[in-house]
Amino acid sequence: MKRCLYLLLTIAVLTSCEQEIPYNGEYQDPKLVLQLREELPEGPYYVGCLISRSAFFLDKLSSPAELRINDASVTMQRNEDEPIALQRVGEGVYAFTNALPFFQVGDVIRFRASCSGYPDIEACDTIVPRPEVDLVAYTYDSIKNVFHVRVRFGDNTGYEGFLGCKGYVYIKYKNAPYGTAKEYDSRQIRSKDAIFSGVGNAFSSERGYNAPIELFCKTKDASNREVEFEIPVGLSLSNANVMVVDERVGITFTTHSQHSYRYWKSLYNYKHIQGSEDVDMSTAISGMFGSEESVQLYSNVENGYGILSAASSKFVSVIFEIEYNQ
Repeated sequence: MKRCLYLLLTIAVLTSCEQEIPYNGEYQDPKLVLQLREELPEGPYYVGCLISRSAFFLDKLSSPAELRINDASVTMQRNEDEPIALQRVGEGVYAFTNALPFFQVGDVIRFRASCSGYPDIEACDTIVPRPEVDLVAYTYDSIKNVFHVRVRFGDNTGYEGFLGCKGYVYIKYKNAPYGTAKEYDSRQIRSKDAIFSGVGNAFSSERGYNAPIELFCKTKDASNREVEFEIPVGLSLSNANVMVVDERVGITFTTHSQHSYRYWKSLYNYKHIQGSEDVDMSTAISGMFGSEESVQLYSNVENGYGILSAASSKFVSVIFEIEYNQ
């Protein structure tokens, strides 16, 4: 009974001492934020971007839509050509409404935006080439439940950048023969090839270099090289009661500019999308006590925030004509 009285007294003291503490620190004025709808690729492209403003942490917002800017002036410039004005087509959305522009490797694409009350912003990046890569072989390991995909890269040494590899598996299945169809998809990808060392990929002695979304390597390291990937499946396809209705397996290979690579690496780190590593007790313990540093998202917008980046992709699709339940 005495313990309960102490507890009630403590709660009463804490609640009665509640008061609003004024913020006396430095206030940061809002700046414009530029976000592309998609990264700029080699070839024809729909140009669209979102213009908004930054918010101070004490700002009271009822909705993120309040941050969108509808009266901005936005232009896109290719190399030394005349800038093209983008038209507002939605809440804070600006787009190039004429024929689709065609971007060539080496083109410098520059965006500028201005709005009364904010500093003018500017950002640019250079169009990068699509990676040269072809499918060599593929198999399915029913024991380990893993798709093996081997590809050969072409001569990618002409660009000093980074190559991203994203696995993709989609399976529609049902419990044979009358079950309701269900869907499974995964983005896990891994490889034991040494080209994925040295750029921050997670490494496990069991799985090799692995990522829940994207593995990175330098483009020059992948040139003229055969590389094998593994795409694991978290679904027992060898189960006699499982009947596969549809399956799609593939890997998307993306050449990233320096800006694109830095942005995606910072985003994966920010969201703690790191892959599986061999256990390091000291790292695990330090993480429990919150000693890890916060991650700042990469931005290349002058006088503002956001990202304008170039990346060109090629998708390698694989069709596995396998009787999984045999």
